[in-house]
Amino acid sequence: MISLKIKTDKRIELINLTSRINSYINFKEGLVNIFVKHTTAALWINENDEGIKEDLNKKIEKLISSKEEYLHNKLNNDDNGDAHLRTTLFRTNELVPIKNNKLDLGRWQNIFLVELSGPREREIILNFIEQ
Repeated sequence: MISLKIKTDKRIELINLTSRINSYINFKEGLVNIFVKHTTAALWINENDEGIKEDLNKKIEKLISSKEEYLHNKLNNDDNGDAHLRTTLFRTNELVPIKNNKLDLGRWQNIFLVELSGPREREIILNFIEQ
């Protein structure tokens, strides 16, 4: 098991983890389970394209507005009720195959940490299974 610590800089941010995860792979074939240990961050597999990232940010805001008043914020005296709800649009873990000593992703696929309540330090757990 490997624990990655990732510092985020923005309230909403997509951080490409693909090369970092690949750097820990030291066997030919198997699987890796990637898990985010937070309720206001998630994972996303998609193309590393600035247009898609911007479109995602706009759609997230449209679906779950940061400007609404959330009961969570009042009860917990904080400002991230929207982030908790936004996390439900994503996954907090991904199981990805490994082939030839790297993630066996599609041509355009990358793995992103989705920060929804930053800036913060996030922990991501990698569990490798060699076959």
